[in-house]
Amino acid sequence: MILAVASALLVNAAIVQHPKSEQNVLCIATQCLGQVLACQGDSSCKSTLSCIQACKTEACTIQCNLLPPPNEKLSKLVNCFFEKGCISAPKNPPQCPRPKEYIRNPGLDLITGDWFVSRGLSPVYDQFQCQKMNIHAVNSTFSQYDYYLAAAPGQERFIPCQVQTKPGIDYLVTSYTIGDFLQGTDEWYLLDRTDDFLLIYYCGSAKGTAPYQGGIIMSKSQSSDIPKDVLDRFEIAINKTQTGVVLSDFVINDNLNQCS
Repeated sequence: MILAVASALLVNAAIVQHPKSEQNVLCIATQCLGQVLACQGDSSCKSTLSCIQACKTEACTIQCNLLPPPNEKLSKLVNCFFEKGCISAPKNPPQCPRPKEYIRNPGLDLITGDWFVSRGLSPVYDQFQCQKMNIHAVNSTFSQYDYYLAAAPGQERFIPCQVQTKPGIDYLVTSYTIGDFLQGTDEWYLLDRTDDFLLIYYCGSAKGTAPYQGGIIMSKSQSSDIPKDVLDRFEIAINKTQTGVVLSDFVINDNLNQCS
């Protein structure tokens, strides 16, 4: 049973992107036995494990961990993985290409407001329905933003995040914490904007993970419709990044029919 639980947590790397191995499973079974049993005895933690075990994609495992409320026993279990070395950073991971052109040194006022994620680049992080960001400035260099995600009406999850400018860095830096075990940082590159739309490309990393790449088109409207002239200028902005990303890689999110 212990090995099955450990294996479930390593399916598709669960929260982190690591291959499953007998060595990983043995480490979890011997070094984190108490945390595994505690999780199995907690209905919410056990439900998350079952969700992960049924997943066949990284996007599925992300939703399994994002949508339920934070769980202390799951946090302790995953923290044990890292502290005991059962999961380590992948070797020679692919790097996220940085864009050649973007709006340098953007002020936080350019992104302040209430936004829906209209289109997303990464199937793991961006292509979910009902993603909302409420970005509000604390001061000229630091903003809080409230990130909301929901798989269905009434299943909304709130994650507090931060975005800030830093001396000597000409892009925006965001940070987040999921539960108390997954802390991550993203480099936000503002590629273009209008009064009602933002185009952001990002490179990110979290504890023990490989670097990841993503991008979002944010809209002040809940509708996923974007005027052609805006799409045309965003396409030009994306092409100038020379990252290999094209506008057609961004998938439309349904924020009207799937959200409460």
